[in-house]
Amino acid sequence: MIKYRLNCKDCATAFDSWFSSSKEYEKLKKFKHLKIVSVFGVGYDGVDINYCRKNNIQVTNTPDVLTNDVSDLGIGLLISLSRRIIDNHYYTKKING
Repeated sequence: MIKYRLNCKDCATAFDSWFSSSKEYEKLKKFKHLKIVSVFGVGYDGVDINYCRKNNIQVTNTPDVLTNDVSDLGIGLLISLSRRIIDNHYYTKKING
């Protein structure tokens, strides 16, 4: 899914949510004055880097932006499983009506 915004008559900036296939980056070729592809995620393996280099298009991403959040969630899920928090929650709701 490519979202884009026209900044002016001669340029466009493309914003990428997720490039899921090579068909997605084929759509980039429609933007004749494309200057930047901004990937909202860690990787950029769905973007044709060679095409972007040849056409002087910058590619950016957001590395390490969610590293702490993912590790916090992982630890929280481990604690929840080891303490059976969800099971006990439903048990408590059931006996208290």
